[in-house]
Amino acid sequence: MRIRTAIMTLFNVIALADGKVTEDEEKMIFDVLSTQFHISEQNLHSEFEKNLKQIQDNAPEMIKEAVFVLREECSAEEVKDVINLLKDLSLTDNNLDRREMMIIEMLEQLLATS
Repeated sequence: MRIRTAIMTLFNVIALADGKVTEDEEKMIFDVLSTQFHISEQNLHSEFEKNLKQIQDNAPEMIKEAVFVLREECSAEEVKDVINLLKDLSLTDNNLDRREMMIIEMLEQLLATS
């Protein structure tokens, strides 16, 4: 569950980078998380809304915690998969902003040191 929340946090931060989560971004997030973690859409929607609120309240701390969880609990291959998914998500609006680049760079540095 910590990994799912960490991945959801990073997805949501990237999706929120342009101010709001678009329908396409939300669909992609739900598709990935429901497939990878076998969670019902109702539970996922509830977690999604809660996670968005937490990010709006304290994004830097949420990002730091998410990266820590991935570092502690995921293999290098799993982190690469997350990076690729984040890149795909960030390109849905055809614009890679500073926060999106920062998160992707943090995860790539994590891989370099593992």
